[in-house]
Amino acid sequence: MPNDPLYENLAEIAVRGFAELVYHQGKRLLRPRRSPFLLERLRSYFAGEVEIFNIVTREPEIKVLGPYNLPPSLQKLVARKRREIRAEEKANEPHAILVNHPKWLQEHITLEVQTLDFAKLRALRDKDKGKQRPQILSANAVIICNETKEIILQERSKHVDTEMNKVHTLGGAFWPKSSERFTDEFDHGKLTRTAAREISEETELQINLEKPPPLLLSKEVSTGFIQMVLLGVNIPKSQLPKIKDNWEGRTLRIPFKELPELLINTPNWVLTGKAHVLAWLGCDAPGAKRLTRFGKLTPHQLFNLIVGSES
Repeated sequence: MPNDPLYENLAEIAVRGFAELVYHQGKRLLRPRRSPFLLERLRSYFAGEVEIFNIVTREPEIKVLGPYNLPPSLQKLVARKRREIRAEEKANEPHAILVNHPKWLQEHITLEVQTLDFAKLRALRDKDKGKQRPQILSANAVIICNETKEIILQERSKHVDTEMNKVHTLGGAFWPKSSERFTDEFDHGKLTRTAAREISEETELQINLEKPPPLLLSKEVSTGFIQMVLLGVNIPKSQLPKIKDNWEGRTLRIPFKELPELLINTPNWVLTGKAHVLAWLGCDAPGAKRLTRFGKLTPHQLFNLIVGSES
C-alpha cells in the first residue's frame, strides 16, 4: 500500500459512494476512491503555487482567539483603507487570519484564528507586498449538475481584490463572529457554512450539505488564502435558471465534455481553482454519477492527462 498520509485518518470515512474497502496493518478500512499518490502528484504539479495539505472527510474545528492586533504604525493606513472601501461601496467584512501551525495530517484538525476587518486585511497586504501574505480562512466548492452534465465555475470580475478576470471555483472568505463588527451575520465556526453562504451570494444557488463530500485542504501561495474545498456538490437542474451573477464574477456552466479543453487550453485559471477541479477528478469525481465521462475520458484518465501518467 502506498505511503500516503491520507491513510492515517481513514477510520472516520463514511460510505457515501466515493469509498472502497482496503486493508491496512491488518485492519479493514474505507478509503476514498482516488488516483494513486494523489496528494504527491498534485503537490508536484502545483509546486510553488498551491500547497496541498490533505484530503479529509471531517471538517476542521475553528477556534477564535480574539482580535488580530496591528501595530500602531499601520493605523493611518487602516483608516485610509476604510475610506477606500466605503468609496468602492463594498462591505468592511470580518475575516479570520490563521495564527497556528495546524497538524494537517491528523484526524482532528484545529485552526486557531484571530479576527480582523477587510480594511486591516488590505493594510496587511500592502505592508507585506512581495512577502508572506496573511493566511485568511476561506471555503470553496466544486459544484456540478448531474442532470445537465455540467460543472459550475466562475469567471472573476475586474472588481475583486485578487485574481481578476480568471476562472475559479465558487467560494470566498470565512466570516467569524467579531467583536469589531456588531452583527448577527457570521458563519458559526463552520467552513461548510462559508461555502454555502458564498455560493448563494455569488449565484443564488442553494447547496445541500447533509452529506458533505471529501474536503481538500490547501493554500493559495500568491494570496495566502487557506482553503477548505468541498470536492463535488451536486445541484438539481431546477436551480440553474435561478442563477444570478453579482459584482464578484460571471457564472460559467461548463459541459462535462468541454472540461478537458478548459483544463488544457485555458491559461487564465486561478491555479487553486484548477487544483480543486483536478483533486475532484483524482478522487473519482465525488457527487457525479457512476460512469460519468468527460468527452470519452473517465475522471482518472482526465486527471492523468493533465497531471501526467502514473509512474
